Amino acid sequence: ARLVAVVVLAAASVLVVLGPGRPPGWAWAGLGLVGALVVTALRGGGPTPFRAAMAIALVDVVLLVLRS
Repeated sequence: ARLVAVVVLAAASVLVVLGPGRPPGWAWAGLGLVGALVVTALRGGGPTPFRAAMAIALVDVVLLVLRS
């Protein structure tokens, strides 16, 4: 379940950044942050994967609001 959740969240991040129009530089920085959080979620133990997944979701929301 951890892998599926992280893959779906990461895919959402990519879709938000690569959506219509040319993505600004800060959007790429957000995608890089998501990449680091994906690694954290997949390697971490205990509550770390959940917290990383929630952080990815938060970054996705911020990217979506700023890109619209």
